Amino acid sequence: MIYIYTDGASRGNPGRAAWSYIVTLGNGQVLDHASGTMGIATNNDAEYCAIIKALEYATAKGLDDFRVLSDSEIVIRQLKGIYRCKEPRLQAKKAIVESYTRKLHVEFGNVSREHEMIRKCDRYCNDELNKEAKYAIETGNNRDICPL
Repeated sequence: MIYIYTDGASRGNPGRAAWSYIVTLGNGQVLDHASGTMGIATNNDAEYCAIIKALEYATAKGLDDFRVLSDSEIVIRQLKGIYRCKEPRLQAKKAIVESYTRKLHVEFGNVSREHEMIRKCDRYCNDELNKEAKYAIETGNNRDICPL
């Protein structure tokens, strides 16, 4: 079984945001990972973005049977239909996720924020935000960028 761990982070809520995912086999072997920034967003926007990026990856690699695991109870419960998704911008992201799930066999689940892979995802998000902040400070283009 393939597991894709996802995380999103926001410095401020909303604030500068980043996403990341890690793809593993059931034995914990890491197959791939990716991360990036996404401008100003909330933590829930970033969580959805991480899941969308993971589903884009899975589709590109031809994966069809896997689990997406996140520490965001709100987002996962919205995707499972346990919670309603009220925010229009999150509804749009949820619709994108659902467009992928109609084509793929994917299960969503929660894991603890302390899970090893979620901690790595969180580190990737923070690395992205730190790089963005450092670049902005070095170039003097630090508008809307949170300092290190």
